[in-house]
Amino acid sequence: MIKKVSVQEFDAIYEIMSVSFPRCERRTKDGQRALFSLANYTVYGWYEQKRICAFLAAYTLDQWRFVEHLATDQTFRGQNIGHQIMEAYVNADPRKVVLEVEPDENTITHRRIAFYKRLGFSLYPDFPYAQPSFHGENAVPLCLMVNDKHLKTDDLRAIQRSLYQDVYHLDISNII
Repeated sequence: MIKKVSVQEFDAIYEIMSVSFPRCERRTKDGQRALFSLANYTVYGWYEQKRICAFLAAYTLDQWRFVEHLATDQTFRGQNIGHQIMEAYVNADPRKVVLEVEPDENTITHRRIAFYKRLGFSLYPDFPYAQPSFHGENAVPLCLMVNDKHLKTDDLRAIQRSLYQDVYHLDISNII
């Protein structure tokens, strides 16, 4: 069952996030918790026996929706939960969905990209993109995926501007 997650359930979400994402791809615990106060940020949880076993954290932007994190607790992986929660999210709103993935460089990243492709997403590996640093380190080279296979470079630049400005809160005047 999918439902919105309240900040009271944050610790369970952050535990899954900490195991599923490297430090460079997630905020500090306090920084992540603070997102719950944003009107355009929502976390959806998948529950089994009243326990959160997966979550999807996303932003609703003017023209896009951005999935920042999707993860399943290790004990529930392989049960199609990630596919179900992502499919429900995509189908809940007509706006296109954007997400970031690591470049296709190994078996794990290849499987992750294939997972999103099965959900109708297209990979844009030739568009230069990086996730800004959360911890003062170098930006993380990533690729954009969008559930639209007909985007042009100008569309991808618009997505990048929106993410940098509205999600990462960067001054984009010197970046793009």
